[in-house]
Amino acid sequence: MTHGQHARLLEHLHPGDGQEAAAWLLCGRRAGADRHVLCVRDVFPIDHAATDRGAAHVTWHTSSLAPVFAAAAQLDTPAIVHVHSHPAGAERFSRVDDEADAALHEDLAKVYNDGLPTASLILLPDGRMRGRSFVDGQATPLERICVVGERITIVSEFDDAVTDRAFLASQRQAFGDGTRDRLRPLRIAIVGCSGTGSVVVELLSRLGVGELILVDPQVVEERNLNRIINSSVADVAAGRSKVRALADAVTRNLGDCAPRFQCIAGTLQDAWPVVATADIVFGCTDSAEARMHLDLLCHHYTLPYFDVGVDISADGHGGVRYVGAAVHYLQPGGDSLLARKGYRMSTVEAEALRRESPERYAEQRRVGYIEHVEEDRPAVISLNTFAASMAVNELLARVHGFRGDSDTAFAARRVHLREEYTRFEPAGSPCPTMSPHLGRGDCTPPLGISSWQR
Repeated sequence: MTHGQHARLLEHLHPGDGQEAAAWLLCGRRAGADRHVLCVRDVFPIDHAATDRGAAHVTWHTSSLAPVFAAAAQLDTPAIVHVHSHPAGAERFSRVDDEADAALHEDLAKVYNDGLPTASLILLPDGRMRGRSFVDGQATPLERICVVGERITIVSEFDDAVTDRAFLASQRQAFGDGTRDRLRPLRIAIVGCSGTGSVVVELLSRLGVGELILVDPQVVEERNLNRIINSSVADVAAGRSKVRALADAVTRNLGDCAPRFQCIAGTLQDAWPVVATADIVFGCTDSAEARMHLDLLCHHYTLPYFDVGVDISADGHGGVRYVGAAVHYLQPGGDSLLARKGYRMSTVEAEALRRESPERYAEQRRVGYIEHVEEDRPAVISLNTFAASMAVNELLARVHGFRGDSDTAFAARRVHLREEYTRFEPAGSPCPTMSPHLGRGDCTPPLGISSWQR
């Protein structure tokens, strides 16, 4: 859920009178093969006046579900989650909770008859949550609960003996056990595994992130050796995919301290079902079309999104006109990379036309109807490493909170190396194009992209 949704819940469920209260969450979902994700679409507080409330109980009328069901009809795969408070701070579901949840989720299973999970949450006075899912009447603790805002808060049941090894000792000294424990459970997707992406993979692996999803459709070529960390002439000779080459190199170098890898040698259209199960997404691509798709995906599935970009422009006379880098942190339901002019729709359309109809693209270029799409932009490994490091440090700031100032002012960082300046920018207003997709989850076609219809 987003920080704003969490704040609405906290205000309603803990009004300060010491009595329990309740609310509904309408969620979309990602029905993944190995992980099922519920993404909060909207919060529906249950009116205090319409409930029987006490210090250790709350009951509600089923009529409070009417607006939730009405809104759920607009989603392809809705899920309904019940939330109530424990004002005294009890972290476990009570016997009364067990009985009420069993009846509620049995009824919800009959309504939707899809065999998919529903869930219940407890919200404590300090904002922490405990939860469980229900499938076929069986309750299972939630693997993790994520709140995405200026900070990224992830509560996980994860446990791994590697966290006690010397491999992570220096991180424990620098950032403390809290950051170490937050990084190890994470599943992070890196879309684009070339210049900046390969550096992000290396940094996240050595910081101790537990699982990485790597997405890139290309194989390692000789021209890539000057920019892809850990690539080799052996990878070129074997025609090895970039994602496999990176995963194999990290595993070879780190052994059983390496992350778990999911490697997808394809585009985001091929990879979205897996990427949508991540906790965090890094976009390391220079494609405007891929950036638009990541914008959509991270809103649909309520994912925090770090975008990494570099730019080198020649002056046409053997010199450099511009060299710089930009890192964006984007919160679902807020502004978007589109709103920040991280890409233009005209470029998205030109890239799509070039891919789908090269002849028509060439003709439209010839007559000047569309702009030129760069096919092989210049890249310098030092600039890529600089940008990737900024992005990973931004992740650490969001999970650790080491800045003295508010994180609000650091939504975007733009560095102009030729003029030697750095500019920080705050986030803008919710994006009217992307924000309506918040928490929508799975739909047909995926992300509402007609060309992705299978």
